[in-house]
Amino acid sequence: MVSRALPLRRSDPLVKRLLSATFPDYRGRKISARPWSGPVSLDLSWSGGTKDDVRLVDVASGRVATLVVPSPWSAGAADPVDAPAGSLLVVHSYFCGTDAGITVYVRPPADGSALGAGPLLLGRSPS
Repeated sequence: MVSRALPLRRSDPLVKRLLSATFPDYRGRKISARPWSGPVSLDLSWSGGTKDDVRLVDVASGRVATLVVPSPWSAGAADPVDAPAGSLLVVHSYFCGTDAGITVYVRPPADGSALGAGPLLLGRSPS
């Protein structure tokens, strides 16, 4: 389930760190967050000028990983994207060749508690 987007401000210090760690070259202002609780369908390879670039952020450790799909016909290229509870999917979308902004999909912890910042140092080693 994905619900309504919440606009984020680029000037927010946490948003700045998140962008710096995931999409450091992004200069746009279209940034939003959405809660999510299950697989999300994304377009991982250029299809009609549309594509989603995806970074997975482990909030507990601050690690960032890139989701790579080598080609549209590769196994899993059209599968919905999912991640463990307590993580973020940061998605930079292009629609018909135009930058559509960044969406941060927030997956709360399985126990229903709030998603804390943890050591979300992003770009620095957790101490």
